[in-house]
Amino acid sequence: IAPGETVALSLAANVRSPIADKRELPVLSILGWAKGKREFARTLTTRSAPRFPLNFNKIERVAPYRVAPADALAYHMTLHNMGTDTAAQVTLQLLVDSGIERLRLRERDNEISLDSEGAVDLGTIEPGVSRAFRIDGQVAAVVEDQTQLRVRAALTTAQTARVELGSALHIVDSAPKFSVVTSRILVDNAEPVEHRGVIRARLIVVNEGTDRGNAVRVALLISDDL
Repeated sequence: IAPGETVALSLAANVRSPIADKRELPVLSILGWAKGKREFARTLTTRSAPRFPLNFNKIERVAPYRVAPADALAYHMTLHNMGTDTAAQVTLQLLVDSGIERLRLRERDNEISLDSEGAVDLGTIEPGVSRAFRIDGQVAAVVEDQTQLRVRAALTTAQTARVELGSALHIVDSAPKFSVVTSRILVDNAEPVEHRGVIRARLIVVNEGTDRGNAVRVALLISDDL
């Protein structure tokens, strides 16, 4: 290399993935010539984070779209860290409408306890690792007809903001029910009735269904002798 001459060199390299965030990567080069040498050094700092894209992380309905009161509910959910760093302090939260009861969360054969707000600490999820869950619940015994019931899921980690994982929707088919077994007329006195005597009876109306009966009317019909 003559005096004043310039030679440009370039070095291309890829950062290994996965890798921890803010890790220092030293880059060292040594220039040597016939009578000496010189070192050049620089330090690079990585930017790495976990990532949970919605097309791979979501809650999916297993139970039918239309359900009836007291029906069993089931869902599948997958958490897949597609980022380049380990997700720490992973917290999953399940939010359900008031018409859904007995919510349970399982990973394989292990049941995971949910706190009072429907949240659970899942620890860490390594890059490229998936965790599959099953969610079970039950529709309440009494629900108004055409009620919409949703189960929503959200994920938070120490490195990322809250990730909404979507929701699963059900529509409830519910109706009132009246039968001659429980709805009936009871006569208070079974003794023979005297002339112009008063017959006292009670009408008992029981709704055996799963929804309220609106605009309920009762027609009392008597014979010509009464």
